[in-house]
Amino acid sequence: MVASLFNGCKGNEIYPIVPAIEFKQSYVANTTQIVLTFTYKDGDGDIGLNASDTFPPFQNDTLGPNKSLSNRFYNNIFIDYYGKFNGEYFKIVLPNTNDTINRDVRVGNLTPEGNHKAIRGEIKVNVLPIIYAPDSFKLKVRLVDRALNVSNEVETPDMVLIR
Repeated sequence: MVASLFNGCKGNEIYPIVPAIEFKQSYVANTTQIVLTFTYKDGDGDIGLNASDTFPPFQNDTLGPNKSLSNRFYNNIFIDYYGKFNGEYFKIVLPNTNDTINRDVRVGNLTPEGNHKAIRGEIKVNVLPIIYAPDSFKLKVRLVDRALNVSNEVETPDMVLIR
């Protein structure tokens, strides 16, 4: 997954310290990529993590060879898959398990320099499709700041997987 970012703030704009996001765009680019774009605002600018942010609660715990267990806050963008079955949406689970499918992303530190930390911008994420997804699905997204404030949830419109 790749995330590209645009951020900035003009003047002394004031936003709440809990991040707020708005859906902007999503589309299925091809069989290997879904593009998701959303905007964000945050009053204290504590969006994103540094590569050195690996201590609790941002650690990535290892459980032996080839097995890893990420702490919930190792990533800071949570993306959940919902499949459409008989006209209703349900979280998609891996076959023969109860594990729901998500594609969480870790975005780098976006905190602006200077005294005024309020920030706004746009995040574009390239998400891998799920082969278990039905043809029609949507994504639900949340953003978490370094103080562990969780944003509102936004969702994409229906998308159709190109197979």
